[in-house]
Amino acid sequence: RPGGSPPKARDFFSAAAIDPGKIAGSLRVRGRLPGDRYRPAGCDGRRSLKDVFNELRVPPPRRDSWPLVVDDDEIVWVPGMRPAEKAAVRSPGPSVALSISPPCVLRHLSAWNF
Repeated sequence: RPGGSPPKARDFFSAAAIDPGKIAGSLRVRGRLPGDRYRPAGCDGRRSLKDVFNELRVPPPRRDSWPLVVDDDEIVWVPGMRPAEKAAVRSPGPSVALSISPPCVLRHLSAWNF
């Protein structure tokens, strides 16, 4: 996206590719923690998860159950957004494909208008 602007809600990313060489330790899925921050690929600066969830229009009661893909250091992917800048694939080579299925996250988006 030109200028590194964040994606709009209609640009929901249900899959992401990450560079395995940039991952610290192993990948796991967890819920949000106080102080979590995230830098989507192509965007300037880190953002609070509250801001990310506001942008995705995730209702506050559902935010604690939203899955986050993390490595040992930080958030690698928030389903609905681009992968993190630190894990983004920048050149040809190995990559790891991540995806979500409708029962997991898309059910949270029933109020969205695409």
